[in-house]
Amino acid sequence: MARNKRIDSIAEALKGYHTALDIGTDHGYVLKHALDQHYIKKGIASDLRKQPLEKAKTLLKNYPVDFYLTDGFLSIDKPFDVVVIAGMGSHTTIEIMKQRLDIQADFILMPHDHLHEIRTFLCEYGFVIDYEKIIEDRHFYTLFKVFRGKMTMSEKEIYTGYHVIKDDTYKKYIKMKMVHYQALVAKTHSEKQAFFKKIERYFMEELHDIHE
Repeated sequence: MARNKRIDSIAEALKGYHTALDIGTDHGYVLKHALDQHYIKKGIASDLRKQPLEKAKTLLKNYPVDFYLTDGFLSIDKPFDVVVIAGMGSHTTIEIMKQRLDIQADFILMPHDHLHEIRTFLCEYGFVIDYEKIIEDRHFYTLFKVFRGKMTMSEKEIYTGYHVIKDDTYKKYIKMKMVHYQALVAKTHSEKQAFFKKIERYFMEELHDIHE
């Protein structure tokens, strides 16, 4: 079984829930690990693509998992108390979440780009970030644990993170983002340069706050 820090961290975030709906389950590794570790009691695996879903069925044979070949929440008719959406872009993640803004389940998210957009969406559509955790697995990934409610955040938090677990991995991530924005400042001009300088300053301030 292919295991990595991302799968481990997502599965661990499911600890204490009863039934996890894994949207875009791919081969079903997250549900298998969560069930093997007794983090959850049951799983629901959904995917748009038939081939990965068939592989998930093979991997999860004899496990308490229901399978759906569907787009996001569409066709899901079983109860669940937590939803996993991982490995997709923020735009796709947001479109999936908009399918069922009525549900009260919690979410475990791991979008791979435009994190400021997912944070903005969560603020505007009645979600609260319980915590964010940075995972280093060749690249940096951000795990969000989210529930329904209201929150506000500053522009700085929209870009640097909200309720982030500030461990050594987060420090490495902040330093990487500073270098990234410094490079953008060096090769751009006018309004874009001013914007990138502002975001770079946010990450510098965050790093300073961590070291205090």
